Amino acid sequence: MNIIKGLLLAVFLISASLPVRANNAQVEGITQFLIDRANDTYFYIFENKMKKSKDFACYFPEVYSYIDDGDLKSLIKSSDIWAESLEKDFRILNIRAVSYGISKTIDFNKAALSATSDYAEILSFLKIKIDEDEYALNVMPLGAGPEVRNIINGFYTQFIAFRDELINFNNKLVEYGKPCSNTKPTEALFKENVDQLKTAYDDLEKWIKHIDKYKGNVFVDEKALEAACSEKPDLRVCRAKNKVFTEYIPTIKEYLEKPVVQAAAVVLVIAKYIADIQKRKSFTGKVVEAFKVIKEEQLEENQKLKKVKYYAMFIAQLADAENADNVENILKEYTLPASSYLTKREAGKSTFMISSYFGYAGGSIENDDEISSDNSGGFYVPVGLEYSYGLSGGSALSVMFSPFDFGYPVSLRMNGEEDDVALDDIVAPSISVAYGIDDYPVNIGIAYQKGKTIGLNTIQEKRVLFFIAFDMPLFAF
Repeated sequence: MNIIKGLLLAVFLISASLPVRANNAQVEGITQFLIDRANDTYFYIFENKMKKSKDFACYFPEVYSYIDDGDLKSLIKSSDIWAESLEKDFRILNIRAVSYGISKTIDFNKAALSATSDYAEILSFLKIKIDEDEYALNVMPLGAGPEVRNIINGFYTQFIAFRDELINFNNKLVEYGKPCSNTKPTEALFKENVDQLKTAYDDLEKWIKHIDKYKGNVFVDEKALEAACSEKPDLRVCRAKNKVFTEYIPTIKEYLEKPVVQAAAVVLVIAKYIADIQKRKSFTGKVVEAFKVIKEEQLEENQKLKKVKYYAMFIAQLADAENADNVENILKEYTLPASSYLTKREAGKSTFMISSYFGYAGGSIENDDEISSDNSGGFYVPVGLEYSYGLSGGSALSVMFSPFDFGYPVSLRMNGEEDDVALDDIVAPSISVAYGIDDYPVNIGIAYQKGKTIGLNTIQEKRVLFFIAFDMPLFAF
């Protein structure tokens, strides 16, 4: 009963304040309110899409954290926060893009494992003579003394240490290159990883020195080699034979050296990218440069980054905005919280509201044999009492009785026209059934409406309309 009283009161207050035929501030004010509310609803859709964009959250985690935790409109006013967050994200993005590009171009892991496999193959056919005793290099003899153990281990220890560091570096590259990785690599961290790899390279040099020191005591197990080569003549060691130390080992060393040189060069590439971004004075320019990095390092996947760039440009332009007018223009360009519609989307919940829709309708005039059928489509902006029931999956079914339709004054305003608006221009009772789309404040539905009284015979329009509209709850009971 209170609901009906509230609706009747609203009808009475509006009708009592409006002259029968005049250009009035009340209709004008309500019309502008509905337009503004539609803009707010569209802004909410844009904000909600940003929050739900996994790609944007991955590529710009610092900026996204503010969008996810707070209200976008409030944060827009804090340009220093946007600026600082973008700077952090650019630096991380550089490392991600370069790491991804390098890991796709150079397989450090493959280089390390292939070199290990080749070296293990050689050692299985080598022996060493120590104090008149012969030992196989691919196994540690039981009961060996410290000297023997140190000499044999010298053929392994430093090699394996470098191999492991190369694999570790490759794993970090792969991790850094994942946009959604929890790791947030920085230029300093990446340089530290490269420095660790360079330090490990010293182990490779020690390995070579150890081989040079003892290679005079090392010889090929001819019997084992012949037996293996008769079975598998394609073994690489079959071709090397006594050239193990002059050709084979240097090739393995060179194979392992190459990634170190390339990793060191990457540091210069990163520095170049950072310099290119930093030379841009505006954040919009910085975003453009950042996406050049993404493209050059092949980080793009199936055009999905177009939406990420769209959001990033929105944030960057807000960070560059110098005054309120700039901000307003950017908002109008990209979008223009009206989230109470979510209440109606709760599964199994019934709600009564004073609501409005803002959209477009088309259909037919049922009594077009008596009146013109030219007015069968246009803006549909009803305001009235609505009952909704939340369906599973986040959608809703609504029935609304509306005594008013502000479609005519909205149409005038949207077209920049000025004309007298009277009460009978907005009194157009309708009843509608609408389906609310899940996740979005958008309704699609059908309505039956009685419109203006036409001519001396007082014939009233009767229209069946199909519509799609923003769902804009105004007041909940």
